[in-house]
Amino acid sequence: MLFSKESNNVTLGGSPSSSSSSEVPTVPALPNLVSVENDATLAKSACAVGYAYRRRIESCARCADVVDRCAVRWLSEVVGARLERLLETTDKCKAMTRMAEAQVGLNTREKSQPICSAVK
Repeated sequence: MLFSKESNNVTLGGSPSSSSSSEVPTVPALPNLVSVENDATLAKSACAVGYAYRRRIESCARCADVVDRCAVRWLSEVVGARLERLLETTDKCKAMTRMAEAQVGLNTREKSQPICSAVK
């Protein structure tokens, strides 16, 4: 059960003043006088509030789990797409480098050969 020393109006997100059907009730205030009947009623209502919070927390945990799984899947798809684009760019760069090396190789071979090999 959620507990706060300062206030017994512990809430799970949202504004405490909003009144929707999914709101969890507050923990009942403890009176100063001792009564067996009153104590049993308070215990029963405190348990009801505790179980309501438990159901709400389990629902939030399930939602967080689904969001985490979806976010991980979405993130992996985005990273995968970007890596594929990066691979394409890398392949293009490799091809350009090979072409540049071939051009440099042709230029150096042409310069090392004499212009006219028949003239001596």
